Amino acid sequence: MDDSTPDNVVRLNFGKAQKPVVSPLALPIRSVFEEFLQAGIVAVALDTRVGQCQVPPSFRGESQLVLNFAYAYRVPDFGFDDHGIFATLTFPEGYFYCFVPWESILSMHSEALKKSAVWKLPEEHAPEAATQKSHLTLVTD
Repeated sequence: MDDSTPDNVVRLNFGKAQKPVVSPLALPIRSVFEEFLQAGIVAVALDTRVGQCQVPPSFRGESQLVLNFAYAYRVPDFGFDDHGIFATLTFPEGYFYCFVPWESILSMHSEALKKSAVWKLPEEHAPEAATQKSHLTLVTD
């Protein structure tokens, strides 16, 4: 401000309108999953110790497990809802009905979109982060 502008006046620049920026922190996990799924295979990294994860016994207790989901796999019971992702998947020991609650998801990646989303790290990799709120970081390749 110069000396001729009163203290109670605020000058605003109403130049060219800026495109609003949506913070990636505002994107819920489910929305990102839906976006990635529309493009193809989604690699979902999860902590099997969180929530009511249902995975084969050989993977229970794993701090990081990656499962792939895609419409192209034509899994008859594949779906997702407000609670998480569910499908019967194939493992070395055979078919197993899996349930992945949203709160157990650490990150996901879409090769088709060249994008990744990271919400949190497994507790043993970032013990100080375990006490903080989860956050989302979108990373593009």
